[in-house]
Amino acid sequence: MFELTDLQKIGLGLVSFGWIFLMMGLFLFLDRVLLGLGNVMLTVVN
Repeated sequence: MFELTDLQKIGLGLVSFGWIFLMMGLFLFLDRVLLGLGNVMLTVVN
């Protein structure tokens, strides 16, 4: 297998967390209920 240094392990962990948060952000951005809530909040504030 591949031998990873400590810095490579840290980098792999950070990249993994970045991808996880990116996917969660896309899911939450495209969620219909949250979009509806955002529209209601936008109209209430204005």
